[in-house]
Amino acid sequence: MRSKRLSLVFVAFYFTFVGGSTYYALLFPVRVLHHALVTLLLLWWLVGRLRRGRGLPVTGLNGPIYAAVGAWLLAALAGSDPRMSLEHTWFLLLHVLMFFVAVDYFQRGYQRLVLEALFFMAAGVLFLTGLELADWYFGLGFLPGTGAGWISTGTLPGWQDVPVVRLAMTISTLLAGYTAPLVIVTAAWALTTRQRAYRVILGTMALLLALTVLLTQSRGGVLSLLAAGAVLLLLRGADSAWLRARIAPRWLLAGGGLLAAGLLAGFVWLTLPAGVPGSNAGRLEMLQAAVTLFREQPVTGVGVGLFGRGFREIRSPSLVQDKLASAHNLYLNTAAETGIIGVLAGLALLAAGAWRAGQQLQAAGGGARLRRQAVLAALAGLAVHSLVDVFSITPIVLLVVVLVAYAVTRLPASRLDAPAAGHGQRGPAVVALLLVAGYGIAFFQFDRAQALYMASFDVSDMPQALADTRAAQAIDPHLRLYTLHEAFLLGLTADTTAALAAYDVALRLEPTWDVGWMNRAALAESAGLYEAAFADLGRAAAINMANGSLIHRARLAEQYGLLPPEEIVTLYVEGLVRRFYLELPLSPFWGATALRRQALEQLMSRSFITPEIQYRIRAVHDPAAAAAMVPAAPATAAEAWIAGENALTVRDDPAQAVAYFSQAIAAAPGRGDYYVARARAYLRIDPAAAQRDLQAAGLRPIVYEWPAQVQATLTGEPLPPPTRSVPQEFAAVLYQRPAVFDVYPPLWFP
Repeated sequence: MRSKRLSLVFVAFYFTFVGGSTYYALLFPVRVLHHALVTLLLLWWLVGRLRRGRGLPVTGLNGPIYAAVGAWLLAALAGSDPRMSLEHTWFLLLHVLMFFVAVDYFQRGYQRLVLEALFFMAAGVLFLTGLELADWYFGLGFLPGTGAGWISTGTLPGWQDVPVVRLAMTISTLLAGYTAPLVIVTAAWALTTRQRAYRVILGTMALLLALTVLLTQSRGGVLSLLAAGAVLLLLRGADSAWLRARIAPRWLLAGGGLLAAGLLAGFVWLTLPAGVPGSNAGRLEMLQAAVTLFREQPVTGVGVGLFGRGFREIRSPSLVQDKLASAHNLYLNTAAETGIIGVLAGLALLAAGAWRAGQQLQAAGGGARLRRQAVLAALAGLAVHSLVDVFSITPIVLLVVVLVAYAVTRLPASRLDAPAAGHGQRGPAVVALLLVAGYGIAFFQFDRAQALYMASFDVSDMPQALADTRAAQAIDPHLRLYTLHEAFLLGLTADTTAALAAYDVALRLEPTWDVGWMNRAALAESAGLYEAAFADLGRAAAINMANGSLIHRARLAEQYGLLPPEEIVTLYVEGLVRRFYLELPLSPFWGATALRRQALEQLMSRSFITPEIQYRIRAVHDPAAAAAMVPAAPATAAEAWIAGENALTVRDDPAQAVAYFSQAIAAAPGRGDYYVARARAYLRIDPAAAQRDLQAAGLRPIVYEWPAQVQATLTGEPLPPPTRSVPQEFAAVLYQRPAVFDVYPPLWFP
């Protein structure tokens, strides 16, 4: 019994925090381990059942599950990239088999062990979240960027200063999706357990899990909690004889449902990101894109896991979020990726699950009834949460399949009372065995190819890098990523003709690869093909207006007379606006020609250009105009910063600059930029104070300052290497693999 408990806890820990987590995509060794370990575990379980004359457990959901698996495989084969869609489908098959394993344990009377493992994982999440908060407050140094803690500020943090917690799942929304259902479940077990110590422990855990949901600052997590609480109250109310005597249960449920829907809609409306129109517009665009993709491929969809690919083809280039791999709505995402067949299979599965869970609930009484109600409420909360997110990551799905298995399975009183499991369904078990083995062999090849591909990231030996890339292509020829990588590597060589030809092939495969179009433009320009380069930059801008392509399109047009002057200025301004959230136009490039100076002046008239931003730009390109902006008696935080910057960089008076920057900090203590500015002023007069300000800045948002430069000046250490010119999200979304794609230096943002 003890070994079984330890084994369950180990497997749950592995799937929750290691192989099933985001580390699967981030760390190649974890990916290889996951493929090998999961294949062996599933083969061991399936072979064991077949040797004992059993198949997959009978759950009441088997038929709809098999239909869903068939729909997923069909959608994958008919998708826009069958190679990647079939790889995504492996996760769905894994999760289905996890469900059958959970049912097997419940049917054999091991429900206590399974739930204990679940609560151990909840405790692990709480431990990691506590460690994250302790590191933030005390500066323990366990996590990157936490060398200094909030305690060093000498003040108590407000709610707005507390960081968004994410460590346990690496992403705050995933952490909210995992912890919100556990709040209701843990609270129900606390209320129904007989042992007082367990009541105290589980009750405390429920409160801490609820606090964790709040600390994620996830609206979806709060929605999940509210919905789960409302459903639990409705289910408990329907059990009340006093209420049933006055209100028919159907009217009670209907009225409660309408009230809950109204409250949830009000919550969403009140918590929409005020003043962030791009956020709401981006979310609306995702939902509209899912509908569009469903209309274009209504029967089978674009393919399992391929929403991100399809979205790139129809999104607005002005509202680009390359990281988006789902529609942030499970139901629309399912329709877009699997079409009508996936939707119908999902509805059949939902209906069968609800019917089966209802049967088990009707047969339960006392504490068991409350537990089942809490499980159903938690699942309902997650269903509401899925209106604003898609949770396909294994830790959350594992939680879901355990809860669903609990809801639909008749639980024996003990292992001695466990009914005979029967022979199960041997045919589907054999099919599952073949699928697991087939995927295991395929992943062995895929991982071999990826190892060669990642070895080619080292371009110090270019012939070897190209040889490794081509070997990866030979092993896994249908993964387009390796063809793109070969083109990227060839572009780093002196063979421009071969590189252009390689990019032509790559861009036919992936026409939404904006970095590819920019790099092809750089090669075309170096070959004297200016009009072709101009056109390539136009293709890049049509995909993503924030990648710098508009600025270089304007540069080419200005340099080679490809557009009228007024259109060139418009391109420059639009390029600056789209890139503005990343970096300011402080390069000498912007003062080199009359058209660029004109573009800067037009930029200054935009509403989002605050006096502080304007001063930063004018101080570089027009010092006289910047001097005219310095206030004699600064009244606001921005004015105090301007006065301090002028005192430091123009009048060379660091002591006066410190006074002004201190005034800015007093007026806006949440701005990390002002602490970095004061650290620059302290460098010559009080290095220790400069170090304290850098530590304080690290606890706050920093937008325009460069603390690494100040730290390097302070300690004499070298500056960290520059970041890539574009985020590396294209390959992550389309291929779940890393890449080293970067814009070639001639087309970097100036």
